[in-house]
Amino acid sequence: MAEGLNKVMLLGNLGADPELRVTQGGQAILKLRLATTETYLDRNNTRQERTEWHR
Repeated sequence: MAEGLNKVMLLGNLGADPELRVTQGGQAILKLRLATTETYLDRNNTRQERTEWHR
């Protein structure tokens, strides 16, 4: 098993209200949908936008 820390920072927009629930063991679980959008120029110098959803 690899050791170390992998860190990711996602900046985007929420697609719905976050849902928080607690298991019977007392562990909190947060469920959310986040949209990140990338803007770029294609080969024809036309601005394109691509949205990716994260759950």
